[in-house]
Amino acid sequence: MSAIMLAATLIVGLISLASAYIVEPPTTAAADTIQDCSAWYVVAGGESCASIAADQFITVDQLNAYNPSLSSGCKLVTGNSYCIEQNFGFPVTTLPPTTKPTSTPPPKTTPAPTPTNGIATPKPIQTGMVSSCDEFYLVVKDDTCYDIAEKYSISLDQFYAWNPAVGTTCGKLWPENYVCVSIIGFPVSSSKTTLITTQKPQSSSFVIPPTCRFNLSKGQYTCDPSPTKTTKPTTTTTGNGIVTPTPIQSGMVSNCKKFYKVVSGDGCWAISNSYNIQLNDFYKWNPAVNTGGECKGLQATVWVCIGV
Repeated sequence: MSAIMLAATLIVGLISLASAYIVEPPTTAAADTIQDCSAWYVVAGGESCASIAADQFITVDQLNAYNPSLSSGCKLVTGNSYCIEQNFGFPVTTLPPTTKPTSTPPPKTTPAPTPTNGIATPKPIQTGMVSSCDEFYLVVKDDTCYDIAEKYSISLDQFYAWNPAVGTTCGKLWPENYVCVSIIGFPVSSSKTTLITTQKPQSSSFVIPPTCRFNLSKGQYTCDPSPTKTTKPTTTTTGNGIVTPTPIQSGMVSNCKKFYKVVSGDGCWAISNSYNIQLNDFYKWNPAVNTGGECKGLQATVWVCIGV
C-alpha cells in the first residue's frame, strides 16, 4: 500500500513539474529555468555552453537567459535538461519592453497632475515653465518664438519669461513640447488681440534706416533721433565705399552695407528677425557678439552689421 502511495505521489510530482513548462523536460531541469520553455537539450557529457548554443543556433546569452543556473560559470550537469527555445520561437509579449535612451522629448499622451492654480498642465513641457500658466501651445517643427508670440498676441519678453528654457534667442525651442502662452491675471483673449496689429516685417526693396528697429510690443518701427535726414551716419568710408558708423565691435566684416545701432534690451535673434536675416549670418558678420555663446557679447549703443 505504501508503495502505491509513493508511486502516486511521484506521478503527481511529475505532472506538477510538467505543468510548469510549455513542453515537459525529458529529464531533470533546474528550478529557475524559464517556464515558457518549448524545447530541451539533454547534456551527454563533454559539452560546453558555447558548443550547445552553436549546435542549437542560439547565442550563449540566450542559453543563459533560458537557464539562469548556467550564468555563473556554465556548470552543466550530465543528464540534466536545459532549455534551448522560448515560446516556440515566437516573440514574448508578457515581458516589459526594453526602454531605450533617446534625445527626443517624452510623449505628450499623459496629462500632468493639476497644479495648485487649478489648471492642468499637459506633457511634455520644458523645465522652468511658470507655475501660473493657464494657456498652452504645442510647438511644431519650424515654429519660432516670434511666430508663437505673434499668434497669441504677447511680447517676446513675456514668452521668454514664461518659458525660460527656450533661451533668450529661441535657440532651445523644442518641437512636440508645450509652451506657456498666457498666465493667470494676463488680459483675456479679447483684449490680447489689440496688443499687436502690425505683421512681422517681410523682405522687400524697402531699406530700413539703421537708426530704426521693429518694436514688437508696439507693433511698429521706432527710430533714434538723427541730426540729418540721411540714413547713413557720416563717418569714415571703408574700402567697399559704404560709410561705417562708430563705435563697432571688433571683427565686423569689412564688406558690410547695412548697419543697426543696438539699444538696451535687444537680442541677436530679435535683430536678425526684424531685418529678415539668418541668425547664423548675423553671428558671422558680427563675431564679437557671440563671445561665450548665445549672444552674450552683444553691447548696447554699438553698431552691428545687418547686411552685406
